[in-house]
Amino acid sequence: MEQAKLMSWIFLGFFIAKTVPQVTQVRVDWIRSFAFSYLTPSLFFSSIYRADLNLLPSLSVIATYGVCVGTLFFGLRHSLMKNKLNTAASSNIKAISAIYPNAVGVGVPLIFTLYGAEAELILMGIVVTNLLVVLPLFNVLMIHSGESGFYSYRKVATDPILIAIVSGLLLNLWGMTLSPWVVNGLSAVGWVALPVILCVLGASLSFYQLRSLAKEKVLSLLLVKILFFPLLVLLIANYVIGLSVLETQVLVLLSSLPTGINVYLLSERYHVAKQATASVILFTTLFSLLSLLGWERVVGYIVT
Repeated sequence: MEQAKLMSWIFLGFFIAKTVPQVTQVRVDWIRSFAFSYLTPSLFFSSIYRADLNLLPSLSVIATYGVCVGTLFFGLRHSLMKNKLNTAASSNIKAISAIYPNAVGVGVPLIFTLYGAEAELILMGIVVTNLLVVLPLFNVLMIHSGESGFYSYRKVATDPILIAIVSGLLLNLWGMTLSPWVVNGLSAVGWVALPVILCVLGASLSFYQLRSLAKEKVLSLLLVKILFFPLLVLLIANYVIGLSVLETQVLVLLSSLPTGINVYLLSERYHVAKQATASVILFTTLFSLLSLLGWERVVGYIVT
């Protein structure tokens, strides 16, 4: 199972940081910076460049996903900001950590196994929507958080990950063909980023105090991710929008996936709520097997 692979890398990083004295927080930060600046952009570029942009789901599917994401994000953000310990920026990061799914690392093998190639249209549509709509809008929101020292539009425009996404998209749209060895090479380099970042995430957790998780309201974030987000998607998709059985099944399963690693990239980029996001990724991945099996049965019972 993909969850087991993810957990293995996280626990490996945690174990190494706890048992090897040479693995200090400074060195972990250096590895993280290297991965985010060079490895991760390669992954995003190759993914967007190869994506079939014609495989987009219906507007009803995108609208359902957008309404649910927006409703929960701004509702949770408002709730978090009532706590004086949370700034606008940290509230943004924590709120997105309770919503953003690991659609590629876990979603692709899971959805394809359960529903076959017919689900590709819906799955890839949500992946593209996250990369080209959700993440850019979130960055704009972070810029306008009102806190000093944050990214300006100029800094965001020169961010390696954003440059990789935009350049891959433009080359895709213009139909420009790159040499296969270039694209395959970048893809191979990019996929190295996943285990490296997961190990860094695990190592970072070793430097945090578990007692402080209560102050970060991690439990409430987990409840939103595992329970309330899939439930809202099920209600809107089935009873309000009236999506097809397959569309509803895929969207509900996607919403119940563990939190995506992109949220950790955001917390590191803005140096905000790193402990909370690392913990949410860890625990949603840990409990995702039960959550996914549970929601798969619920949807099968209600929708089919």
